[in-house]
Amino acid sequence: MKRISTILIAAFCLAITGCGLSDPWKDWENSGELPADRLLPSELKATLCSAMWWKFDYADETFYWQFTEEGQVESNSTILRDVVTASYHFGWDNPQSVKLTIPGGGHMGYLTSGQEETLVVTSFSDEEIVATTLLTGETVIFTQATQADVDAMVADKAEEVAKVEAVQRIKESGLSSGAVYAGGKFVAHYFLDLSSEKYTVRFDIIDNNVLSHTASDVSVDVNSRVTLAKQVSIAGQNVSAIEVNVSSKTASLGGNLTASANAESGDWFVTGGYKTYLLNPGSSRGTGCEALWKEISDNSGRWHQIEISDRAGRPLVFCPTGNDSSGGYCGIYYNNLAVSSQEKDIVTFGGGWRGAWVFLEDDASWFERIYSAYPLLHGFLSASDGVIVVQDGDVNTKGSKIYLMSPTTDNWIMADRDN
Repeated sequence: MKRISTILIAAFCLAITGCGLSDPWKDWENSGELPADRLLPSELKATLCSAMWWKFDYADETFYWQFTEEGQVESNSTILRDVVTASYHFGWDNPQSVKLTIPGGGHMGYLTSGQEETLVVTSFSDEEIVATTLLTGETVIFTQATQADVDAMVADKAEEVAKVEAVQRIKESGLSSGAVYAGGKFVAHYFLDLSSEKYTVRFDIIDNNVLSHTASDVSVDVNSRVTLAKQVSIAGQNVSAIEVNVSSKTASLGGNLTASANAESGDWFVTGGYKTYLLNPGSSRGTGCEALWKEISDNSGRWHQIEISDRAGRPLVFCPTGNDSSGGYCGIYYNNLAVSSQEKDIVTFGGGWRGAWVFLEDDASWFERIYSAYPLLHGFLSASDGVIVVQDGDVNTKGSKIYLMSPTTDNWIMADRDN
């Protein structure tokens, strides 16, 4: 096939604004031999307007287009956004392609990869239109679609929007993190990761004093019901779903398993107050995993109890026994207490630690003794993964409990409310 000369194309580019839509190359037929199969914008427009809808797949989405003779195009797609109406026009710089431009890109403008608004059409018929995207050079193939196709897509999208709204209700209710109870006894914690398209849940389960973790993919329906891809065993019961009640901020996991919202409990360590929980093996106050509880018990001859509180960055106070008058009440501060922005019931004890006397003392060596005596406890609290905080019962009521659990290891402790 012969082509018009490069000089002719250059000359055309200077005079393009004067060309007609029916055959922009007609004025140049005496200046060279034009291709007989050149593409005409008028014929492309007639083809675009002849179908009820055209569609093509691009960037993992399906786009639908409806063109009018008046130069308007309505577009929709599987992207969860409303219909877009825009103008369209044609351009050309060689006789075997036509540029179809939709300023703003119509529904393609919602793509996160960038705004694609021009398609270079290289062939068309009543059945299909072949084009490439101007920015990326990817091939797209238009095929005809029916109103029923578009209606079905809109219905599917409406359901997806309803699911997105259901997920948002879970987040707002605080039930993206939950404390799980079996017959009123705390047995597990869960975290729903709803931050990406693939939803997951992680369960942190305490069984016979052993903490374990298990995860599953999940789906969320329009009623905020969370369905697990695989069953998880908690307190001898198989859990396949979390039935969320966003109004009461509670959930049911089947059988006698219930849950309450826990997403804001991490703030307890940060906001500050005067609430103290006790770890005291001699008085059966608190408990924990075998390794941590052994470390606490082995040192109870010198420090009869450890206080956990929310007082201004000082989560720990080591209280000396009456038989060891050489030491005072030692407070341990962590320099950077922070709540996770994603898991709002996880606290990180970062920035290193420092000691301060609760009452006037002068022997700073006690702080180093504490650090040396409790390496597992300090390592547990200062781990980069942070610590899950679960408040069991009213924090203002004596006898309530606080659980601190690792989200990745088997370390955990529970302390009882003292005042």
